[in-house]
Amino acid sequence: MKIKPTFIALAVSCVLFGATAVSAQSVVINKYYNSGVSASGSGGNDDAIELLVVGNGTSGSTANLVGLVIKDFSGSGGSDGGGKFTVNDVDPFRSLRAGTLIILRNNLTSTTSADTATGGSDFVLDLNLRDTSLFTLDSGTFDIAGTEVVELKAAGSAVAGTVGAIHTFTAAGAASTNFAAAPTPKLAASTGNTGTGECAVALNSTSQLSDFNGTDAAADVVGGSTTIPAAPNNTTNPPNQPRPASPPAPPSAICVFGFPNTTTNSTFINSLRGQPTADTVTIEGRATTPSDAPLSGVTVRLTGSQQDVTTTDADGHYRFEGIEVGGIYTVSASHRGYRFASSQRTFGDVQTNTVADFVASPIKGRSSRSRFSRF
Repeated sequence: MKIKPTFIALAVSCVLFGATAVSAQSVVINKYYNSGVSASGSGGNDDAIELLVVGNGTSGSTANLVGLVIKDFSGSGGSDGGGKFTVNDVDPFRSLRAGTLIILRNNLTSTTSADTATGGSDFVLDLNLRDTSLFTLDSGTFDIAGTEVVELKAAGSAVAGTVGAIHTFTAAGAASTNFAAAPTPKLAASTGNTGTGECAVALNSTSQLSDFNGTDAAADVVGGSTTIPAAPNNTTNPPNQPRPASPPAPPSAICVFGFPNTTTNSTFINSLRGQPTADTVTIEGRATTPSDAPLSGVTVRLTGSQQDVTTTDADGHYRFEGIEVGGIYTVSASHRGYRFASSQRTFGDVQTNTVADFVASPIKGRSSRSRFSRF
């Protein structure tokens, strides 16, 4: 992939000057979310932005985010009345490891943060922009809109305007005034917006930092910020613990805060964390009755980051091979003659071989020999 010289210069400047201060691109915007919810007489309650710490682009590097300006532009990106926050000179911002995901919530009903520390295998912070011990609100009203521009600015920059921006992300289209004025690197979703309950996400299609400059992004991605499961590689929540389903749109992208957006985004994040990643894994399991008798002929479908379909064999077993690591997958089972206690399992950021079993009972009035639907 050919990278513009200006972008290379910005990236190199980060390497040359280290991670002692915010610089392009020591941190990027990975996704943002419009809740469409109001509280305390103001909109924007529980809107959220997720940042990805890049450091100097190598595992083990760190970034100092003290003084970073975080802002949104009001309306369609044409004015500058949005909220403008500055990161305070406190831990954990003084030294954050590359690969850290920072969830920034705009919780208008609280002034505390859920998770302010990382370490070991935990690379996730869950912070509230209204936590005055961590952030200072300089001016404006933070409220992610359907057509929006969000931006990060280097420490010491004026909060107004776009001068000093180190990363800008929009679902308003490149034609919006402030996005057009912002310097590179900047990222735009070519189509779609962030309506109520929707996200704009970086696709990171080549697992390179350069993906965050250009149009490698998607909007209209259904997401959520109020029911966010803990992130992968968090010691209290194993990566393969079943997660609530989050319908992907488009199929290759998903919006769950603290999780990668795509399999390629996961590859990039893991490279920053210095975590080796296997190429592929398997998802398999059995379909049985409550008495553990095998069920053959059950249709099992795989959706999410990859799609596939199979049926269980005489032992009730099924198996999907060649599953790309880092993806978010849903496995569902169906049979015309049986009702499943739980017909669907969802797994986030799959890194190892995964098991998903299903238990079903005969539907009253139907023979267990009924023909099943093939998909």
